[in-house]
Amino acid sequence: PGEETRLPPEMKLQLMRNLVRNPRLRRIALLFGRYRRMGLRDRELKALLASEEVVDFVQGGEVARALAGELSNFAMREREDLFYAKVVTHQLLIYELWQRHPRPRPVYLCLDNSGSMSGEKEIWAKAAALALAHMALHRGRSVEIVLFGDAADPLRVVSLLPEDKGATRLEKVLDVASYFLGGGTDFQKPLAHVLDAIQAAEETAGNDVLFVSDGLCPLSDEFVGRFRNAKTRYDIRLTTVVIGGEALSLARISDSVHRLEESLEAGNELAAQFASTFLERAAEPRARPRARSRSNRAQPLVFDHFLPESP
Repeated sequence: PGEETRLPPEMKLQLMRNLVRNPRLRRIALLFGRYRRMGLRDRELKALLASEEVVDFVQGGEVARALAGELSNFAMREREDLFYAKVVTHQLLIYELWQRHPRPRPVYLCLDNSGSMSGEKEIWAKAAALALAHMALHRGRSVEIVLFGDAADPLRVVSLLPEDKGATRLEKVLDVASYFLGGGTDFQKPLAHVLDAIQAAEETAGNDVLFVSDGLCPLSDEFVGRFRNAKTRYDIRLTTVVIGGEALSLARISDSVHRLEESLEAGNELAAQFASTFLERAAEPRARPRARSRSNRAQPLVFDHFLPESP
């Protein structure tokens, strides 16, 4: 269960000041809320359908999942005792429904922060990534956001954990939203960081990586070989989004590639897809019912959905 956390008044005040003074933060916050709602809607529908998917027939005592032939015994007076006996001894023939694997997969989000991403591309990438991060955290999955630029630039790595307190999580989210590097683009440095993090954690249950960029950058054959080997060993699934270009070198190591025009015309639909199918394909625990919002607002206050839910 989540833990309700109240932000200190001075942090709330500073947040409101940042929003008033920084239109870029306001835009990211608006799109974040939209993509989060779209993703939740799609995921809830898929979870409903998945929960009804029959994968086998087994013996048990759950009448609600009993086969029609077993239920017919209940309708016949002379066979009613047989039906009750099977219920008590758990010998009813019932449907076995699909269930998610209980172990969550870590999520890594690599976002290009080079100068060419400035503007709507940066805003879209961060809003989509934060919506995806929110849903991953809500399901007990750790998230690492890697903001990258050129090979000579430092990586900005922000780790979000399900157990983070509200104030800590909000501070990290604001760090991601407000940070911008500029400069050139290098793909190998952030991808190498992700590989190092996965290998250090020795997480063999699987890892999901999203890589967003508008640039072109070669990857050495040596690094491509290293990445492919790690994909097999650590079950890494790499989804790439290229804005206004072609994947080229990234296509050699990606499981799926999505291309967006510079206008980001299909950005809304793609962001919602990430917030649903990107997480849906991974092994994760069954989602808990969502608690009602702590507020009666129709729209979320910026990133307040990153606060832990009430029990």
